[in-house]
Amino acid sequence: MIRYTTPVYTLTVIGLDITAETVYVTFRQNGTVVTITSPAMALDHGNTVITCSLTQQQSAKFRAGQMEVQVNWTDASGDRGATYAKQVPVDVQLLEEVK
Repeated sequence: MIRYTTPVYTLTVIGLDITAETVYVTFRQNGTVVTITSPAMALDHGNTVITCSLTQQQSAKFRAGQMEVQVNWTDASGDRGATYAKQVPVDVQLLEEVK
């Protein structure tokens, strides 16, 4: 991801259909956290494919380096699941302003 852009992330939860659940995609770097609730989802051969994007304002919150992304979900009975957190690179932006 490049700061101050509107990146689109496609995440795949392998072997699970969580399309009927409440889903949260969280991006974290140190104390900065952005969570996308109820992103677009589709089922593909038993895997849940999640598509979510960040706004310019959201991507600007992160600094160049690495951030983590993780998917969480809850079902109707309150049970919660999560993926392992993955590292995502954050690159510099020379034009540091929202356009």
